[in-house]
Amino acid sequence: MGVSKEIVCVGLCTYRRPGMLQKALNSFAKVELPEGVRTILLVSDNEEGNEENLEIFEMFRTSVPFECRFLQEPRKGFTNNRNRLIDTSVELGAHYLLIFDDDQTLDTNWMKELLACRQQYDATAVRGKVVYNYPKNMQMSSDIFEVFNNRKVYRTGDVLETSGDGNSLLDVQFLEKHSLRLNERYNDVGGSDALMFYQMADLGGKLVYCEEAISYEEVPESRATDQWALQRMFRAGYTRYLMQKHRLGTGRALHKNLSFWIKRRWRYFFDKLNHRVSAGQLAVDKAYLDGILAAILGRSFSEYDQIHGY
Repeated sequence: MGVSKEIVCVGLCTYRRPGMLQKALNSFAKVELPEGVRTILLVSDNEEGNEENLEIFEMFRTSVPFECRFLQEPRKGFTNNRNRLIDTSVELGAHYLLIFDDDQTLDTNWMKELLACRQQYDATAVRGKVVYNYPKNMQMSSDIFEVFNNRKVYRTGDVLETSGDGNSLLDVQFLEKHSLRLNERYNDVGGSDALMFYQMADLGGKLVYCEEAISYEEVPESRATDQWALQRMFRAGYTRYLMQKHRLGTGRALHKNLSFWIKRRWRYFFDKLNHRVSAGQLAVDKAYLDGILAAILGRSFSEYDQIHGY
């Protein structure tokens, strides 16, 4: 009687981006699969009856040697679609779920590197490196681009407080043990993945970074603009308050964010008056603070009204 193989699901969410879906699937077909593992690819479409995506998937499924399953999540929203991947991985008895997005392509060692990093650092989750490929006809001004893309540099094994879940590994059994899923409150605004990683750490889990697990994210022209960058910073401020409210309670979150907002607002006016920072930095700071205030005041906001890509 043979020993059962460890099950690893690879999850890909998509919605009305058939061209990008095709590229993402083609890239995964070239990924080297680890030995001794049963790999199952899950594609979750957030639109029932999308025949074009189903046709792309079926053509792909018949061309690869590993198991593939096509899911259709009727409940709209990023969070619902991601949770469908987690729930299906639990049903299949998977040990791990590796996630990438339909606007990403993968390095051939992507899967092996995520799994190796998890084992080496005894991690509950692993975040891979995302390389952003901007279009030639980018409409984002240079000063906003410089500030917006000034990301902190991590090394493999560094423990992260939180992250997005595109290009990541999740311990499915840990999620199921603690009944941990992405919060549906964030379906339209985004940030449910960041909150889940915070909650994972609160429950004793560990998220680490892996420099060698690389994905390449295609940035559409509609996202390579000042307007989109500032909207993303507004969302960062908006979800900052919502996440702290969820974790700390309304009173503590309100006190913490109002204090932060007042201090940073004074600094914003001081920097603007004395020309201490660039116009791009001022615009980014203002968008972030506006997002915090909008969330405190209970104003509605949706990140996913527009489809970016093809």
